[in-house]
Amino acid sequence: MKTLPWVIITLLLLVILYLRECSPKAECPPPRVDTIPGDTIIQDTIIYKPHLVYRDTGSCQLLTQKIDTAAILAAYLAVNCYRDTLKNDTSALVVIENEVSMNELLRTRMEFLNRREKVIFPILPVSDKPKRRLYAGFIVGEKKGDCKIGPTIGFQTTKGNLLALSIDFRLQIGVLSYYILIFK
Repeated sequence: MKTLPWVIITLLLLVILYLRECSPKAECPPPRVDTIPGDTIIQDTIIYKPHLVYRDTGSCQLLTQKIDTAAILAAYLAVNCYRDTLKNDTSALVVIENEVSMNELLRTRMEFLNRREKVIFPILPVSDKPKRRLYAGFIVGEKKGDCKIGPTIGFQTTKGNLLALSIDFRLQIGVLSYYILIFK
């Protein structure tokens, strides 16, 4: 009988999840179309078919000019340097330099000069948190002719506070002290 409420609650949760996931989806209403008589534009689609026409440009005729082979080879073998400035304003200067020889790119180099003001943030020394430390010492005191003397153990917390335990063997007293850090 103790499990009957749990069984009923589980069945109700399963029914709720089933009904939530299997609900019919709302259909979108059809788009509303407004037409005005005479508002239709008819556009003819024209398909262009190329018509090839051969024209002789004179490339097949004999050239009667003298050809300087040495000049053509010198231009082909020369190393040409090109500089393109992509950006030149108050924020930056970007220059690309290319070297071309024998119809091939030999080298590409980019120069970038940042012209924005540089902000220098000073690096401040970061002080570490005080670490947990254990101290050992002694206590000496006097009250109405009775002399107190005994060992002391201190423990420093990470917040800088100090917890100390002092024991006086002569008077058989234990003193627990707690010190709070006031100044750094």
